[in-house]
Amino acid sequence: YNKIYLSNEFIENENNIETIIANKNDVGEVLEYVTKALSKVAPNNKDIEYNSDLNSQKQTIDQKFRDILNNIKESSLNDVDKSFLTSESEAVYNSVTSGETVFSPPKQLLLIPTFKTTIYKDDLAPVLLVYGKGDVGIKLKEIIQSLGKSVNFRLLEASYINIINDSELKYNLRDIKTVIIAADDVPIENKNWFGSSTYERKYSLTSKGLKKLLNAVMDEDRKNSDKSIKVVWYGSAIKPSKSLGSLIIGDESDIDSEFILLSQQRGLGYTSILAGNIISDDGVVPKNLKNRKLFDTTINQHRNSPIYFSPVKKIVESNEVTRVSAVCQSLLRASTFPNRNSTVIVLSTDSNEPINDLDWDDEFSKLDGPEIRRYPLLYTSIKQISLRVNRILSDFTTKGSELITPIELFSYSNGARVKFVPKLSNYLSSTEEKKNEKIVEDENLNIEKSKKVNRYISPEEEKRLEAQLKSNDQANEKSKPKSRKLEGGLEIIVDDIPYPRVRIRRFNVGPDTVIKEESENLIIKRIENAISSLENSNKLLTLK
Repeated sequence: YNKIYLSNEFIENENNIETIIANKNDVGEVLEYVTKALSKVAPNNKDIEYNSDLNSQKQTIDQKFRDILNNIKESSLNDVDKSFLTSESEAVYNSVTSGETVFSPPKQLLLIPTFKTTIYKDDLAPVLLVYGKGDVGIKLKEIIQSLGKSVNFRLLEASYINIINDSELKYNLRDIKTVIIAADDVPIENKNWFGSSTYERKYSLTSKGLKKLLNAVMDEDRKNSDKSIKVVWYGSAIKPSKSLGSLIIGDESDIDSEFILLSQQRGLGYTSILAGNIISDDGVVPKNLKNRKLFDTTINQHRNSPIYFSPVKKIVESNEVTRVSAVCQSLLRASTFPNRNSTVIVLSTDSNEPINDLDWDDEFSKLDGPEIRRYPLLYTSIKQISLRVNRILSDFTTKGSELITPIELFSYSNGARVKFVPKLSNYLSSTEEKKNEKIVEDENLNIEKSKKVNRYISPEEEKRLEAQLKSNDQANEKSKPKSRKLEGGLEIIVDDIPYPRVRIRRFNVGPDTVIKEESENLIIKRIENAISSLENSNKLLTLK
């Protein structure tokens, strides 16, 4: 307790804490008061009256803090809120008495974009559907034809692209704004030695035909500078087993990966929807196939969602399934969704619950970033987890942090933003940038003042001052990154719509960004542990 200062104002205000707790309905307001009261005990704060009797002062502080805890314990708050206030008050008290910076609950909200999905938009039409003879291609064709003349769709059979000439293909693509490719063919049945069957997925569109199609799309795209064409692809999430031939002469071509590579090379925005084994909507899952488990270990579902929708690459087992309507809805909604250059895995689950428009909106929100983790909150309040997350992240900003890449933290009342700032990066924080600009401005101002005060300046002195001004301007320009590279970061969002949860997604990401996986994983692991700890302790208090 080196040089602890005690505020008389703190002692007087703290006496009223029982009344404060009793009168305030919002637990966040109570915590704000407690934080403010405890923060009055500030080491090395010269504005507060110094008391030389440190032992006496320590006893006074400890007693007042015990009074706070007793008043919380005896208040009419529920057990979960009491536990929350007690743990947060202890954290504030520990910071104060150890001389650390006191963490104040942030008040500014992190603005969260919302998305509405739909299967069709007039401003993204005409839409070209390239369809095959498989289940998905045929089902999509039926859905589009059922919409009637109110929509502007064109249909082109995938196998036809393999044989038509370029001029015919370009005619089909005239004025097109969106292309959906569902070129699956009738799967080939393969029977093994034991009599059971497996089905090998085939495409009506050959590798050569795909290249021809995307070349024609690129040519059409270059004609329209206002809006680029988006291409949506249906592919397989199941990695095919290698045949004997591929083992002898080399690996077979992967048309799903080829689509992404060709799209990137041609500068086309794309979304790739990858599914499991396709089954009908009302059919029973065959014995040799299975649904995805409802609760995944990395992207949790709060409700019994009938689909598993993941923008993060995950291993899909060869016997997992996707119902045909889930694939078709994903393809159509992806065609109108503003996100580009993403790959999504869509699987069906054991749930029989229907999926509505709001559910689809929430699933597609994962593409923004993309979202890499989602944790439902069953027993922990939004306020409680927001504060805990910000406390954890503030620890990572201190010297000696175990993070490989340093961070800049932006705290909000409903989450936080973590921006990665590599040590060798030319990145300057807004504070550093303003500081550099202020130094140069002050130097230039002094030079201008010297000109006015002295009035007469010799030619030599004038040249020297002008050279100094020029040098300052050049130094200022050098301090600013010419093209600031996006170094990546994480956005932690704590929201309660459509249900209480924590979402972690990437932000500050561009085509050249190197993902800081080790630092990301350290941060995510700490947040995961905090959520698990709070959920378990609050569950015990709730069920007690």
